[in-house]
Order: sequence, then C-alpha cells, then structure tokens
Amino acid sequence: MRKLERYLGIVLLVLLTGMVCSCGKERLSDTSSEKVNVTLNFDTRVGDSESVAIDEGEGIRTLRIIITDENNQVIDNIWRDYSSEGSLTASKTLTIMGLEAGIRKFYVVINEKSIGLSEYLDGIRTDLPSDFISKVIQNTTTDTYFPRMASNIENGVPATGMIEVNLNENNTFTIPCVHTVIKVELNIKNLMNVPCPISAIKFGTFVPNATYLFDDDEPDAEEKSVKLPEGTTISTLQYDEPNGFTGISLPANMSDFQKVLVFYMYEPKVDTSEDFSIALIAAGFESLNVAKSFISQTKIPRNSLLRINATIDSQNEVTIDYKVLSWGKATVEVPGFN
Repeated sequence: MRKLERYLGIVLLVLLTGMVCSCGKERLSDTSSEKVNVTLNFDTRVGDSESVAIDEGEGIRTLRIIITDENNQVIDNIWRDYSSEGSLTASKTLTIMGLEAGIRKFYVVINEKSIGLSEYLDGIRTDLPSDFISKVIQNTTTDTYFPRMASNIENGVPATGMIEVNLNENNTFTIPCVHTVIKVELNIKNLMNVPCPISAIKFGTFVPNATYLFDDDEPDAEEKSVKLPEGTTISTLQYDEPNGFTGISLPANMSDFQKVLVFYMYEPKVDTSEDFSIALIAAGFESLNVAKSFISQTKIPRNSLLRINATIDSQNEVTIDYKVLSWGKATVEVPGFN
C-alpha cells in the first residue's frame, strides 16, 4: 500500500482544566467538589493548516458525545446540530463545565443520521449497551446508507472515536476519530483522438452492506485490520443514470486526468484481489466494457482514500493505476491550562 505524506482527518483534543469558564458554554449539573471543565476541539484540517477546503458533505453536520464512568453508567449524552449553518466546517469547539473528576469514557459519533443511528444513540441515557462497542451498521431493504455518491451526501460522512481518561485539573488528551467508511475517487484520462462518452461505470464484487460503528484497531496501528460483521453480503456496484450518475463525455487527447466519480462505501474485504475490478460503459467503445482488476490487495481499511486513475489509450485499451491513501488523522498539539 502506498502511503501519503499529507494526512486528512478528524482529531478531538480534550483539554482538561479547573479554571472557571465564561457563560454560554455547555454545563452539566454536578454536586461533587472536584470538578473539571472539558473543551473539545473537532478538527478535520490538514496538519496545522488554518484553512483547508473539504469536499462538500464531509463537514461536521451533527455531533454526539456520550460520557460514562468506569462502570459504563451514562453521565451525559450531548448532541449538537450544525446543519443549519451557512457552510459546513471541518472544526468545532464545545466546552463542558463542571464535569466530575475521575475515570471517564468519551464516545463520539459525527453525522449519525448518515448511518441511521439517531434514535438509537439518543436513547442511551442510563447504561451504555453491552454491545455498544461492537454495534453494527447495516443497510436494510428500505434504507441503504452506503455506498453513496458524494453528490448525494445530504447527512454527511460518519466518523467515530472513543477514549478512556482520568480527568483532573491539568491534563491534555487527544481522541482520534476515523471515518467509518472509505472514500473512492475515480479519475479518467482519454488519449484517443475522439471524445469518449461514458454512460455507466461498473465495479466488481467488493462492496459490503455492513460494517461496525467503531474501529477495532489502535489509532496509531501501522497496519489496519478489516473485520466484516457476521452475515455481511458482498455485491457488485453500478453507477448509471438510474443510480445518480448522469454520464460524462471525455474530450479527445486529454493531458490531465478528470475526476469522474466520487463515492463512499463501507470498508471492503474480499477473498481475491481480482474482485476489485472496474469496467467503463461507452457507446461505440465495447472494449472498455471488459472488467479489469486494478488492485493487489484484498482489503481496504476504513478512513482510507482509494484513488483510481484509469487511462484510455489510443488503441481503446484501459490501463489502471491506483493508490490507497490515508484519509486519516492530523494530530494538533494543544497545551493544557495552568
């Protein structure tokens, strides 16, 4: 797998302090004499850049934070809706005042409606469900959450994270969050002497209908695993006009790749790399319709960007290059308060 030097992602920085914060912050009732204030910073920017454009639909629309004690008793269940803001951003800040010191667990779900879990998460008010960490997200006969084209991401892209910390007066904690899906980007370059009208794109049998809500790997694990829930089905995928892809006519003799399609899907795992295939449907160019495998691995972990570059040469043949990049995380260090 080829790595990307530059990382995109979501990081939650939790700053813990005993200082008194100004009014207008999130307040929790608490009778304990040992209290701390928690500031949560949510950031999807690259590294320490102050302003990085994000693709439409990838911003933070809603934010859910469930806080429990060490015995999984729910202390608070906080939800914020930012969807009415003029433009979605990659960062948010939320301060919780008067949280009791001690062992606390933070569970974060971003853009929960995109995976149909709003009612489920909102109902967690007393005890954390025993299967919460292994909660399955699965498409149903009435609701297909993913795969989904970027142009149809009305509820955002989901991301999750969790951490257990010992709250006290002067600590800084980082909670890395990862997208629960992968992002697939198809770019095509036409080297033929005539335009190429692509009306549909067919992908092989590598698209699952389910995944887990939370990542099972450590945030800094060098090699990520992919675990599919029991009963997951793997299917083919076709994007054509009935499925939202209106087609594109690629000009002749292109010098650069053109982005043709972007979609999001659950992390895939297959038996053979040949299942990762693609075929282009273009009237008058039947040779493009033949499915071609394009990858040398059998799994792609969540929070990855699969970039596919397809070149149509002068002989009407397609060659495909790909990269699996980290859609990953950017850790921003923030000092604790004194």
